[in-house]
Amino acid sequence: MSTIVIIVGVLLIMGGVHFYSSLKEKERRASFKREAEAMGLSCHDRLLQTDEIDFNVFPLASRGRSQESTNSIVADSGELRMVVFDFKYVTGSGKNKSVHRQSVMMASSDRLHLPEFTLTPESFWQRFAEFMTGKDIDFEEDPEFSKAFYLRSPSEQNVRNYMTPARRHALLKYPQVYLEARFQGFILYHPRSRLKVEEVKTFMEDALGIYAALLEE
Repeated sequence: MSTIVIIVGVLLIMGGVHFYSSLKEKERRASFKREAEAMGLSCHDRLLQTDEIDFNVFPLASRGRSQESTNSIVADSGELRMVVFDFKYVTGSGKNKSVHRQSVMMASSDRLHLPEFTLTPESFWQRFAEFMTGKDIDFEEDPEFSKAFYLRSPSEQNVRNYMTPARRHALLKYPQVYLEARFQGFILYHPRSRLKVEEVKTFMEDALGIYAALLEE
C-alpha cells in the first residue's frame, strides 16, 4: 500500500469523524431549542454577550484554551436569572490534546451577596491536595459537611462567616455539586459531563435549590 493511499485513507477517516461530530452537534442544538420552547424559555446558539461577561469572572471560564460556550437556554424571573449552556475548552497538544466538554448552569440575582469560593465533592485526590497544601476550609463543629466537600477561598474568614450552619445543612442535599461563587452569582457543573436534553429541567431545579440554600441565614 502506497504512502499516498494511507494519507488519503487517514484524511477520509478524519473527515468522516468531523462530519459525524458536526451532525451530532446540530442535532443537540435542535433538541435544546425544542426543550426551551416546551418550557417557554429562550434558546440561543451561543451565550449572549452580557451572560458571557458574567461567566468570565468564574475560574472555569479561564481553563485551557479555545474556550467555546454554546446552546444556551435562558430563564429570567426578574429576581433570578438562570442560564444553562455547553462549555468546551482544550488542554494539551498533539497526542496529549484533550477536549473538555461540560454543561454549566449560571445563576445570578441581586439578592445574592456571595464571598469568593469554590465548593466541590471531597475525593481522594482532593484530600491528598489538602494534606499537601492545607487549603481546604474545614469546620470542626460540622464534620459531615467537611467530609462531604472540598471548600476553597482566597478569603477564608469571609467564607467561614458566610457558611452558617443553615447554609451548610442545605448544601448537604447536593453532595455531587461543583460550585463556584462570586459576588451576585454562581455556576454549577459536572466536569466532562454534558446534560442530556431531558436533564435540563432537573438541572434548573437543582440550581433553584442551591439558590435557596445560599439565601439561608
